[in-house]
Amino acid sequence: MMVTKGLEGVVIDTSGICRIDGNAGRLIYRGYDIHDLSSNLSFEEVAHLLWSGDLPTQNQLSDLKKHLTAERPIPDSLKNAIRRLPTSSDSLDVLRTAISTLGTGYPIKKPDIEDAIAITARIPTINAAFDRTRRGQEPLDPRPDLDHAANYIYMLTGFCCVIGTSR
Repeated sequence: MMVTKGLEGVVIDTSGICRIDGNAGRLIYRGYDIHDLSSNLSFEEVAHLLWSGDLPTQNQLSDLKKHLTAERPIPDSLKNAIRRLPTSSDSLDVLRTAISTLGTGYPIKKPDIEDAIAITARIPTINAAFDRTRRGQEPLDPRPDLDHAANYIYMLTGFCCVIGTSR
């Protein structure tokens, strides 16, 4: 009997969100090549595409940015819990622990888009808080004037990376 190792050629499931063509080296999300998405769209635009199936209108994009911005902060109790974790902890273990801790105050019965936005907004805040803590620095609060990606870099480094600003 011949046993084949690995999963080459095995279809695990089908998806309306993503298609992987490993032979051609292509990753397609909702009909768009990942290289086109990453080169031409913001994080928020791609998130909207993945969640809704369509690229956002200006109003939808503005609403999503506002919602993400409002959900970024994490409670002081979570910051304190992160400070108490060993600095040698694996970042993914910290993230899992922090998300579980958040869940104790916000039980989710059936996840929806609001929950997806909330957790998406908080993940960079959690990761940056732990990174700064492990380097002996205080976590920085998110800035509402920065987009999702720029805000993450700011919370990691303390520097603003928006082109054309001096902040």
